[in-house]
Amino acid sequence: MTSSNNQNLKHLADTVDKLVERLSSIQPSSLEQLEQWREAAYRSVDHYCEQKRYQLIETRQAHQKKELEQIRQKVNHLIEKHDDRQDHYDTIHHDIQLAEVKINELEHLRLNTHPLLIDEHLITRRHLFPLPHPSRTIHLKAGLESAVGTNDKHLLVDREGKHLCLLDRNLTIVNEVPFTHDGIHSVFWSSTIARFIIITFKEILLLDEKTMKLDQCPISSVADWWRGTTSEDTLFLTTVEWGSSIYEFNLRSSFKAGKEWHVPVTCKKEEIICDIKYNSGFLATPIFNKHKEDTRFELRSATTLECVWSIRAHGRCRCCSIDVDQWLLMDHDDCRFFHISADGKLLEADKYDQHDRLEDIIPWGQDSIVVLTKKNLSLLRRRFASLALSCIHREYPNKIAHVLTSDADVQAPRHLTPVFFGCFDWHSAVHGHWLLARLGRIDKNLTGECRQALRQSLIKEKLQGEVEYVSGEQRQAFERPYGLAWLLQLVMELDEWAQEEQESSEEIIQWRENIRSLESIVVNRLSTWLPKLSYPVRSGEHSQTAFALGLCLDYARHVNNSIFAKLIEQHSLRFFSTDKLYPFSYEPSGEDFLSAGLAEADLMRRVMYMNNHEFFQWFNEFLPHTNLPKSLEPPAIADPTDPKLIHLAGLCLSRAWMLEGIVEALPENTEQRNQLYELSKRNAQAGLTAIDESHYEGGHWLGTFAVYLITRRGINPNEMNKS
Repeated sequence: MTSSNNQNLKHLADTVDKLVERLSSIQPSSLEQLEQWREAAYRSVDHYCEQKRYQLIETRQAHQKKELEQIRQKVNHLIEKHDDRQDHYDTIHHDIQLAEVKINELEHLRLNTHPLLIDEHLITRRHLFPLPHPSRTIHLKAGLESAVGTNDKHLLVDREGKHLCLLDRNLTIVNEVPFTHDGIHSVFWSSTIARFIIITFKEILLLDEKTMKLDQCPISSVADWWRGTTSEDTLFLTTVEWGSSIYEFNLRSSFKAGKEWHVPVTCKKEEIICDIKYNSGFLATPIFNKHKEDTRFELRSATTLECVWSIRAHGRCRCCSIDVDQWLLMDHDDCRFFHISADGKLLEADKYDQHDRLEDIIPWGQDSIVVLTKKNLSLLRRRFASLALSCIHREYPNKIAHVLTSDADVQAPRHLTPVFFGCFDWHSAVHGHWLLARLGRIDKNLTGECRQALRQSLIKEKLQGEVEYVSGEQRQAFERPYGLAWLLQLVMELDEWAQEEQESSEEIIQWRENIRSLESIVVNRLSTWLPKLSYPVRSGEHSQTAFALGLCLDYARHVNNSIFAKLIEQHSLRFFSTDKLYPFSYEPSGEDFLSAGLAEADLMRRVMYMNNHEFFQWFNEFLPHTNLPKSLEPPAIADPTDPKLIHLAGLCLSRAWMLEGIVEALPENTEQRNQLYELSKRNAQAGLTAIDESHYEGGHWLGTFAVYLITRRGINPNEMNKS
């Protein structure tokens, strides 16, 4: 054996000795976490015992002491009055005997105590998956390329590729600055220089979060830059090319160039480094092979680029470090996450199917992860817009809810209701117009087609015809409450659109004005009817009370009609505030398109929106977290061509948005919240899959339910203004 080999073996032996010593002295951070849990558990037991002592003993002591004091006062009063009548003496003596009996009872009080059973699963190893429902979400219109970066306080992301937005931990935009450079490939924070570093195709930019000043980094454009990361002293940059390179720059010496690594050290000629992240002396790099169309994830030495381990993955990936020395790998297109151990083993995998594409991922503190996503909704929106465009002016087939008072009432639908005569029935025509107003407002690619269709309908004379029809004899209950509630949603959408376009479109402003008379009649009619409604209607169809009140309450708050809003809140509480243990097992009925129970809960979270804790208490009694019924799973639809049976597709969609609304109001990181969130996803998927344009029975109305869901209209009425 050569002296060189012998020396190497001694080095390996020394390394093993150091690892053994380290293992013996290690104090995992989880030990502190365990001790904190133990102390908290003792405090909980102490608090419980103190509470029971107060309830069972101290309150009785106080009460009996009060009784004895009253007896004492009576005795003193008799002494002062020299009242020695036998009946008074006997009464007080009897009271004293009773008091003594009570004291004896208290003195010999026996309790039933049960052993405190410790669940073996109270403390377990934390599993990353399934990922919980996002604790916070913000919707921003992104540019073609996007990335996200964080420091201790703030998150930096671009908006529309034109602005850099600084967000706080509530995902509130606290500052922003115009951005006129190329698309952002990477964003990350360097504590050494106290700046966000922004990577574009040819530029490296530095952002001071305090001043929001953007400066050029003195790194020449020697390559086309892609991703980057920093250690305490070094900036690492990768290039966007097959056969990627890695460059080093010194953060403490004005970005002086250091080492360079190229093919074949970095990767093969047919491969590209998709991401690079530094942690504790190592660089993690997902590397995609264009011929094999797969990825390997490697951990390398940050000083020598020597590979420590490699694991096969899938797709074009991003990565970030978690739990000190483990890794989270994210597949862009397949929306999958992979949890990788410190020694390169796959621990878990999970699919995040809430979005069409995952853009970037980064940890934020010890327990939070920021995921930048993109939803490719343009095709879905166009599809559902097409459903409404094809039927809002289609007169037949038609089912009219029409009361005949004379021969003169026998007319074609277009003459009876000149605006809302299509889509098979009046309420579907109303919410078909809402769908077009909604998509026309938020999706500029659809604005032209939607406005063209609405232009044919929202004419003053035609809307006056609607006013005359609704005001006619024997029509005070016409489309109440479902169709009327959707009419107010249409008004709300037009009102928002008119506010946004007030300087550029007189046409939309005129539509808003044209519908005011009909709006006034509807509000007055509902305001008169609601106090007279002795009981809520708990059906799963058009007559249901809770769903309609939710739509109306959103409208009332938007237009600042506080009287109407207060009326809805008052009667919602009258109808539903004392409901407990709702019998969800009786749902659904075979022709439901709404859940009476979930609609009620979705309404109550609106009513109690100022106090989520109040709603949480109410909801826990309404649907205890231990009692999630199987009947809320997506139902089977036996015949999608049947106009009644297809209602169940609408039930899935409405359940999904109602569950989303409920989830938003529940405390974060609870099992109940996560279960309901997963349930909402399953119902959403089933409902969207069931929509079939070839069947008019569902096609004339399901598009509205789908758009209400995917644009999150009921979650935050103004949310889409941000996107």
